[in-house]
Order: sequence, then C-alpha cells, then structure tokens
Amino acid sequence: MKCIIYTGENGRCMIYGDVETDHLPLPGDKVVIKQARMILRVETVGNLGIAGAGPKPDSDTRITHPVPQTSCVVTQAAECSEAAAESISAWPIWS
Repeated sequence: MKCIIYTGENGRCMIYGDVETDHLPLPGDKVVIKQARMILRVETVGNLGIAGAGPKPDSDTRITHPVPQTSCVVTQAAECSEAAAESISAWPIWS
C-alpha cells in the first residue's frame, strides 16, 4: 500500500513509500516503509492533499532521494490515491 506516514514527536515528519500491510497503519504501529522518500515541504495542497492528488505541478514541493527501507512509529497515516502515488514517485529529487 502506497501511503504517507506521519511520524516524529509531533507528527510533522512525512514519509512516503510502500507499507506492506492489509490495512492503513494506526497510531502507535511500528512500520517498515520501502522505497521511502521524505516529504520536506508541501506547497499549497496541504498534508492530506498531497496524499489525495499529489504535489501541485510547478510548486516548490521538496521530496528527497528514496532509501531502500526505513522504519518508524506511526503518528498518523494517509493512503495515497493512485494518481498521487504516481506523481510523488516521479517528483524530482530535491537536493
């Protein structure tokens, strides 16, 4: 399942990737995220908007290089639409 996991002390860290589960992770779950990319900045569409529609074209959204996998404890999770997953996966790497 392609989703955005919100994690960190205040839930402000957003990590996009593939979580192998049959349900949306719940707060407190520990998950492994494959092909994980950190979303550093979302311009104009908001945290849930990026999961629903992907980044706004030509925006200053910033997404990192992917790593093979990482793990974290879930604060909140949002399943990505197919269009959002394609858009985030193809988004240019910010460096």
